Amino acid sequence: MVAALEQFALILENQTQILERVIQDGLADTTKPRQRLAIYKELAKRGDELRQAIQAVNTHPGDISEILHSPVQKPV
Repeated sequence: MVAALEQFALILENQTQILERVIQDGLADTTKPRQRLAIYKELAKRGDELRQAIQAVNTHPGDISEILHSPVQKPV
């Protein structure tokens, strides 16, 4: 459970940076943006899986509820 929480927190911490990198790479002619996007999608999928696993075993939902939601990203 602790390892899942740590991994989930790490994904959430880096999700915005990864998305920025995906955008930068998408604009570059020398990289394959599909590969970066695939990585980002996999991280998002893993984050969802970890969120579900943590919620399934958490007996005190209020204890970690604030870290179970990733930042809301709005288009600008």
